[in-house]
Amino acid sequence: MQKIAILLWLYHEDLVTEFVDLLNPLQDISDIYLGLCKDNDNSKTLSQFNNLNNIKSINYYSNIGADLYSFINTLPNIETEYFIKIHSKKSLWGVNNKCNWRAMLLDSLIGNRDTLIDNIKYMNKYSLGSIGCRPLIYKDVGSVHSYKVNDICQIIGLDHPKNNLFVGGNMFMGRTKTYQNYLNENTIELLNNLLELECGKIKENKNGTYSHALERVLGYIGNTQNLKSCPFHTFRIKVLDNQLVNKIKYLHIRKMYNNEIYCIEQPNLYGRVNDDSKDSEIIQIFWKHKQQEILATYQKISQNTYINKIHLTNRANDKVY
Repeated sequence: MQKIAILLWLYHEDLVTEFVDLLNPLQDISDIYLGLCKDNDNSKTLSQFNNLNNIKSINYYSNIGADLYSFINTLPNIETEYFIKIHSKKSLWGVNNKCNWRAMLLDSLIGNRDTLIDNIKYMNKYSLGSIGCRPLIYKDVGSVHSYKVNDICQIIGLDHPKNNLFVGGNMFMGRTKTYQNYLNENTIELLNNLLELECGKIKENKNGTYSHALERVLGYIGNTQNLKSCPFHTFRIKVLDNQLVNKIKYLHIRKMYNNEIYCIEQPNLYGRVNDDSKDSEIIQIFWKHKQQEILATYQKISQNTYINKIHLTNRANDKVY
């Protein structure tokens, strides 16, 4: 099995155990390029990562350019055919900020060993430039960052693709040479000068930011050789709402490494599985709706398909799942 480079910017040290647990089963098929903030203590991170035998390099950077600065400065050193860019994102996502999109992004890329192997095979089979978590792949239709996107594209010599796709949250798998063609010694210094203008926690503003702009451009680079969604396995829940049944008959649900779940068609349907149940014919899910969790019980009706036993009702939207 060919190795893959994993570029990790780990700013939040309280998440180190989660990352080590994910990376530990991948040691023989991955090289880790660890980026740390030079202003942090990092002792806990170094202690736990010392237990892994596949650390290729550890580099220290200032807290500038969000997770982009360490990435573009590490990328020229990568020799594997593919890489995975990940980082310790802590913010929540979604209509009610209930979705852990760090978990969604990581799960789609390195949720377990089979996931990573399937991703590599998928990239090989279709000669893709990049893949990412399906619900978080967006089309950039113009934003406050557009002028800075144009600046970056001009610097790296990239024409705008027809499909301006990018992975929200900025974690993805990419083809190394495709990205190195644009992010190289001739362009990185110029990009560093722009990113160094943005320090600490970088929020979107009316003038746009180079960090958010580069996030979009990384998607454009992948899309020069096609950006697609990661392949992954789901289970199905049969839809009971009569108003929806003609439009959609099943919801496809992804269970992640942390026992949380989300709906592929509508990721704002987010929750966690009650792992106390020993009955394989029953799944209990705590759905996260606004300020409370709502428990629903699902009965298996066929292979990989379940139906709601008690009809979970979201009164706010008058929908039944």
